[in-house]
Amino acid sequence: MATNLRAANPPTSCDGHILYAGRLIPRKGCRWFVENVRTEIPVKIAGTIWDEEESEVLKHPRVEFLGSLSQEKLLSEYRRALCVVVPNIEIDGDFEGFGLVAPEAAAVGAVVLAARTGGLVEAVHDGVTGFLLEPGEPAEWESKLGEIAGWDYQRRHEFIAASMAEAQRRYSWSRVAEEVLQVYRSS
Repeated sequence: MATNLRAANPPTSCDGHILYAGRLIPRKGCRWFVENVRTEIPVKIAGTIWDEEESEVLKHPRVEFLGSLSQEKLLSEYRRALCVVVPNIEIDGDFEGFGLVAPEAAAVGAVVLAARTGGLVEAVHDGVTGFLLEPGEPAEWESKLGEIAGWDYQRRHEFIAASMAEAQRRYSWSRVAEEVLQVYRSS
């Protein structure tokens, strides 16, 4: 995780939009999410276009395309969003690896919704650093979005504070380095 994407305190408010951050390719699921998850909540997309068909999502009336962002602007977008979605879908055996967006977003104060697929099941501690939802199941995503949109300030603040602490502890470079050293020492 990029250390300069860490934040000390939970955000005090959100702008009420959904954020997707990543490449626009089919397996990342952005287009699937926008076209299938029924909500009126606006979606901001931060990232790059890798697939022309997937980029059709940018024409949707709820979508605002931010393009590629600096780390500082990305941190700000993570923190201002109602939630960050990582809606990956499996396509012909092509699935997500670890998925850095999920732990980075959680570490700086975002509520993360991620698909329960591939490496995302390791990147998100379900119910702690975010929520794992079934890929390709719009009703489950709609329900969780509605729940999070209904959180009061206290509920949101408590969840984000705990999520940030766990993500920063779990994915810190010092902890990872120590575990790698332990592996080498035990060999």
